[in-house]
Amino acid sequence: MRAVVLGLDAMVPNVVERLLAEGELPHLRRLLEEGCFTRLRPVIPPQTPTNWTTLATGATPGGHGVVQWGSHRPGEPVWEYHREEAFNAGLCRAEYLWEAAARAGKRSVVMNYAGYPPTTDAACFIDRLFQPSRSYYDLAPATVYHNCREWATTDPLLLGPAAGWANLPIGGRLPLAGRLPVAPSTGGQGPVYHVLVWSLGDDYDNVSLFATQDAGEPFCHLTEGEWSPWLRAPFRTPDQGECEGAFRLKLVELARNGSRVRLFRTDAFPTDGRLCSDGAVGRRLMAELGPYVHSTQTCHLHCRGVLDWATQEEVMEAEAAWWSGAAEIAMEDTEAS
Repeated sequence: MRAVVLGLDAMVPNVVERLLAEGELPHLRRLLEEGCFTRLRPVIPPQTPTNWTTLATGATPGGHGVVQWGSHRPGEPVWEYHREEAFNAGLCRAEYLWEAAARAGKRSVVMNYAGYPPTTDAACFIDRLFQPSRSYYDLAPATVYHNCREWATTDPLLLGPAAGWANLPIGGRLPLAGRLPVAPSTGGQGPVYHVLVWSLGDDYDNVSLFATQDAGEPFCHLTEGEWSPWLRAPFRTPDQGECEGAFRLKLVELARNGSRVRLFRTDAFPTDGRLCSDGAVGRRLMAELGPYVHSTQTCHLHCRGVLDWATQEEVMEAEAAWWSGAAEIAMEDTEAS
C-alpha cells in the first residue's frame, strides 16, 4: 500500500469545510473521502516553514526546532536565525517521514517540499523548496514585459521606430523595435533578444523575436493570445553556474496602434534534470515531460494586475500536468512504496 501526503499551503480548514458544504471542490472531496482530513496546530501565528516541518515529522515545533522563518540556535548572535535556510533539512532536529520509511525498507518521492537536501538515499527529491515564492533552481523569475504606464514596477519594454535593422518588412506601419533581456534571479548573465512589433497592414498585429537586428532571421513569431514554443538559451548565474535554460512567451496584449504591448515570460529553469536528486530520473523527466513548469511567480503578477487570469490559469494547468506526470515517472523509476 502506498501513502500520498498532499500539502496545500494556506489552505484554511474552515474555508475548505464551507466550500465542501456548498458542493464545491469535487476532486478534493474525493481525496478526503478516500483518505483522511485533520487539522495541524504547529504555532500561533502559523508560519509556512513551521507548518510544513511539523507535517513532515509529526513533531512539535519545540521538537523539530523550526519555530519561525528559520531557527535560532543557542550561542549564535541574536540576529542570526537562518531565514534563507528555513526549509533546509539542516535546521530540523526531528526525523522526517521519509527517513522513518527508509528505516522500514521503503522508498519515497518528495516533490517540492521542505526538507532538502535529502537525508537518506531512499528518498528522491524533485525541486527544492527554497525561499517564499522561489524554487532553488530558477534561473529567471516570470515577468511581463510591457510599455504600459500603470505598471512601473515590472519589466519595461521600451519601443521606438526601428532603426539600424536589415530586411525590415515592406509595407504596413513602421515597425517598432526594442530589447528584451532575460535577467537572472541571482545575477549573472542571461540572453538578450531584439523585438519587433510590426504589420503588413494598417494595424500592428505581430511581435517577433530575433538574436540580431536582422528581420529576416526571426526565431519566434507571436500574435495576440498566442504562446511560443519552448525557447532555450544559455545562462550563467552564481547559483547554477553555466547551463541551458528554457522558458515560454505569450503575447497577452497588443494594441493595434502599438500603444499597449504586454509580453508574458514564464520562469526559466535548467533543462538538464538537475532539479531532481536522482540524476537519471531528472533526465527522464526532461525527456518525456519537457522543461520544468513552476507557476508561483505568476500568482504575484496576477495579483498586481499586470497578468490576466486566463494566462495564470493556463500556467497552473501546465504545472499540474507536469507534476502529475513527474509523480508517475518518479514512483515508477524509484519503485517508491
